[in-house]
Amino acid sequence: MPMLDLSETELMSRVLARRPGAWRALEARYRRIVYRCIIMTLNRCTIGASHADVDEVYGELQLSLLQDDMRKLRLWDPARGASLGSWLGLLAKNAARDFVRSRGSAKETDTEQLAELSSPDGSPLDAVLADERRAQLSDTLAAYTERDRRFLTLYFGQGLSVEELAAEMGISEKTVYSKKHKLLHRLAGEMAAA
Repeated sequence: MPMLDLSETELMSRVLARRPGAWRALEARYRRIVYRCIIMTLNRCTIGASHADVDEVYGELQLSLLQDDMRKLRLWDPARGASLGSWLGLLAKNAARDFVRSRGSAKETDTEQLAELSSPDGSPLDAVLADERRAQLSDTLAAYTERDRRFLTLYFGQGLSVEELAAEMGISEKTVYSKKHKLLHRLAGEMAAA
């Protein structure tokens, strides 16, 4: 059976056993997810992340996955309900945040971070449109309660996980999911109407 057709647990057991081709199959299967998480996190945390920054974070992540007899990979437990892609995505986001902290280039966190940022290689028009979206979002969020703005900033601006957000706000994880759904539905409707 080709490596790419293996289940997540079978693939992971082969990676951890250092079977030939297993690491390459893991990388091929999850590269897009990992890169997407890195880019998303860098765009939320920095201004003007470059392709070199993204590649550097990816390389650092790869090294960290191999360190200490692949300790981070061994921590993945499918019984806890997270897919391997979700686990690798979480590790990628953490690596990107560590990169930003090490560079000291984090921007101030506020509600403007919730707007979609343009690509660092985007056109000037993309930058203007992104600024307009941020201004529209900021105006819309002004009518929200302080608690709702804080929720959105922590979840989308800082990228806290559901568990982290529940602990930070003193609410249950189920409430986080419910509140996220309600706020996104409300925000989408108000942004579309504006």
